Amino acid sequence: MQKITVISLGPGPRSQLTLGALEQIKKARRLILRTGEVDAARYLTEQGIAYETLDGLHEECEDFDAFIAAAVQKIAKAAARANAVYAVLDALARLNARGHAAYAVGGCVRDSIMGIEPHDWDITTSALPDEVKGCFKKTFDTGIEHGTVTVREDGQSFEITTYRVDGDYEDGRHPKDVTFTRSLTEDLSRRDFTVNAMAYNEKDGLVDIFGGREDIDAKVIRCVGDPVKRFEEDAL
Repeated sequence: MQKITVISLGPGPRSQLTLGALEQIKKARRLILRTGEVDAARYLTEQGIAYETLDGLHEECEDFDAFIAAAVQKIAKAAARANAVYAVLDALARLNARGHAAYAVGGCVRDSIMGIEPHDWDITTSALPDEVKGCFKKTFDTGIEHGTVTVREDGQSFEITTYRVDGDYEDGRHPKDVTFTRSLTEDLSRRDFTVNAMAYNEKDGLVDIFGGREDIDAKVIRCVGDPVKRFEEDAL
């Protein structure tokens, strides 16, 4: 059997997703819609390309057809992951086109750096909530009092939150009030750990003011600012 080339979608949104790989996965997605997953999987394997970790999978399968069947599930999962990345990048571009700064932020950036598939994607932006809602057709006020709007685009949902500074935490869990700001640095400064205080977009790359990337490499969990204050704000 021919060698399978593994192309990762991480770490970092699209950081290892080459233009050629983008074109291949787009063609595979069209094949899935037009002729079914098996044809798409066969096309990818004929190209010597897979979009999920398929190392060793061919050794576990008795023949090529068995490999195709096993690969279909992993390729479909990777296509879904790519769809989420496309949706987030499109949202960032849409906000930028309206003159607003915007970044993927928090756990999704941390997980991407660590090579883990993000469970969900969060966006932080200089745009105010009403400005965010003006950029998208379908939105929900899931946390409007804290500046958070949920956007639904192309079957994907993600939260977009305005840069903010948190007020006092009276219940050890939630801020009593928030103040919107135009500063990304101020927004990142309110976050709990350095590994969760990183932001990313394609224009600026990784924004890592507090050394979160180094802490990931060193396997260190470190608070942003005063650790006592951080845990008093949110004990969880």
